[in-house]
Amino acid sequence: MDFKLVVIKLSMYRNCKKLGNGAFADTYYSEVDGSAYTVKRYKKEINEIHFNNEVSILTKLLNYDISVPRLHEVNTVDRCIIYRYIDGVHLDKVAYKQDTLANLLRRLLTTLSALHRVGICHRDIKPSNILYSCQSQTFTLIDFGLACCTGGNGGEAVDISKKKVAGTSGYVLPDLLESSSYRSIAELYSSDLFAVGVCAYKYINNHDPFYVNNRADYKSSYRGDHLLISIAPPLQTCIKNMLLSPETCTADSLLALINNSTGSTGSTGSTGSTTSDSSKLEYALVSNCRAAKT
Repeated sequence: MDFKLVVIKLSMYRNCKKLGNGAFADTYYSEVDGSAYTVKRYKKEINEIHFNNEVSILTKLLNYDISVPRLHEVNTVDRCIIYRYIDGVHLDKVAYKQDTLANLLRRLLTTLSALHRVGICHRDIKPSNILYSCQSQTFTLIDFGLACCTGGNGGEAVDISKKKVAGTSGYVLPDLLESSSYRSIAELYSSDLFAVGVCAYKYINNHDPFYVNNRADYKSSYRGDHLLISIAPPLQTCIKNMLLSPETCTADSLLALINNSTGSTGSTGSTGSTTSDSSKLEYALVSNCRAAKT
C-alpha cells in the first residue's frame, strides 16, 4: 500500500481523527483495509534530521521483541511514520494500584534493558509517552523523536560529547541541566532511569518528587519517602534509587530487585510478560483501564 495516500487523503478514511499535537509532529488515527494505524506526521518547520533519526531507530528495533511501536510504513515525501495503532491510555489517565505500579516498573525497565543493550537511549520518557493497553494489558513506550544511538554494545561509534542534552522539563536528570552535552554513555542511560523514577513517583501521588529542579539543590529537596509509604519496600527502594542515584543502577539490577521481591519466578521475555502473572493483577489492570475511560 502507498501510505502517501493515507496522509494526503486522510479525511477520506472512516473513523479518521486527530489523536494529538506534539512539539515535532501531529498524530492521527486511520483505518485502512480493516486495520487501524497511527500516522505520525512531522511538522514542516521541524528539521528532517529528527524524522530520519526516528525512522532509523524504529527500523533497528524491528529486529527485537520490545514494547515499542512496530514500524509499518514510512512516507519520506510527507515525512510520515505509520505504525499499528495501539489502543491505550496515557499513564496519567490510569488509576493508581500497587499491582499496576509493579507491572509498570517491570515493563518499562525490561524495555529499557533491551534498548540500552542494543545501544539506544529514549531521552523523553514521561507519562504522555507511556501507553497502557487494556486489550494486551501492557505498557508501551512511544515517541522516539528524541531517542539516540549511543554507539555502545557493538553499535557504530558515536561521539557522545556531540549529543546535546534533551528531554522534557521535570523529567531530565537535574545533573544535566547545566550541561550542553552528555559526558558518557552511562550518563545517557541514567537519564532514562531517572525519568522512569519521576513517572512512577507521580503515578503514585501526583506530586513531583522534588520541590526544586536544579542541579545544586534537587537531592536535598526530595519530598521524601513518606509519600511512598503505601507501597512495598522493594518498590520504594527501586524508585528512590532511580531518583537519587541513577548512576549506580542499571535497568537489569532494578529489574532483579523487583522480580526477586515480588516472587516473580516465571520466565520473562523481552516484553516483560511472565508466566506467573496473577489473576488479581489482571483484574486490577482491567479495572484501571475502565476507570481511566470514565
